[in-house]
Amino acid sequence: MHNFYDLLLTHGAPTLLGVKPASLISIDYTNTLLLEVESYNSIASNKKIILLTKNERKAIIMLYDVIALKKMFVKRKTQKQFLKFGYKTKDLSKNLEILKNKITNTHIFPHEIGLFLGYPITDVLGFINKKECKYVGYWKVYANVKHAINTFKLYDICRCSLANNVINNVFKEEVVKYA
Repeated sequence: MHNFYDLLLTHGAPTLLGVKPASLISIDYTNTLLLEVESYNSIASNKKIILLTKNERKAIIMLYDVIALKKMFVKRKTQKQFLKFGYKTKDLSKNLEILKNKITNTHIFPHEIGLFLGYPITDVLGFINKKECKYVGYWKVYANVKHAINTFKLYDICRCSLANNVINNVFKEEVVKYA
């Protein structure tokens, strides 16, 4: 079993540092998980967590940057794609509920989750349309490989940066809450 804050630091570093709009985290479902999520959400200001789905043993949570996701829903290019996937509003809370309901009710991950996670539209659509994949890193890349590799390196730098803060005796909870 992994510590809640360890997983946030490891898998959420790019989101905590404002480089990525959201991160998915698979975590053991314990009777304290909902309290930990509530506690985090009550303290953190621009970063929040939503429980997307769970079973008796595992849960999938999404750590997200409120401001970054709100911007995505008003950007013409991404708004158009979200609309095609059934997100008919610019309201972040409603769109997160739509996503959660799709996952809960269909028991499959809707492919457009890549848009929430900040994946390029061309790569999300390439995956959906079963195009030939050119590279695999944090996601499958179908278009701009060079840009994707640079993004992957940036995500790795974020992880190392937060890990170094913890090694240098900054408390995990403080790093996660105030990043």
